[in-house]
Amino acid sequence: MELDQIAEEREGAARRQQLVEMRKDALAIMKVLERFCPLLIGSVWRGTARKGSDIDIEAYSNAKQEALDVLKANGVEILRREQVKVTEHGQTLASLHFYTKSQHGHEVEIVVRGANAKGQKRLCDTYGDQIKGFTVTDLEKLLNIY
Repeated sequence: MELDQIAEEREGAARRQQLVEMRKDALAIMKVLERFCPLLIGSVWRGTARKGSDIDIEAYSNAKQEALDVLKANGVEILRREQVKVTEHGQTLASLHFYTKSQHGHEVEIVVRGANAKGQKRLCDTYGDQIKGFTVTDLEKLLNIY
């Protein structure tokens, strides 16, 4: 929270403009992934993004390669990809991570998790609260305010 306050003091109005830009960039990618129920999470969702923050998007599918194919078919250049396995509460979870740049040059990390992970409650490592995120509809409504 203190780091967020410092970033606000240093970056001011430019920070808010960047947040709106990042949310618009996220929405464009999320619309491409709409059938995979994408969710904007992380600092861009929370509104705490600062210079150097990336855009974090989760999507859900048991056919993880299909999400990659949809991104590529829609002109999204994948810069890197990696398969990640983590063990949480004795359960091994696998996800596929794609990295790209948004139309305004922001780094984007897209994590594709299994369909069974959709709607599961998870806690944020940084804040300790539940990660809720924005759906496409949530983000469209929010951006209509600006």
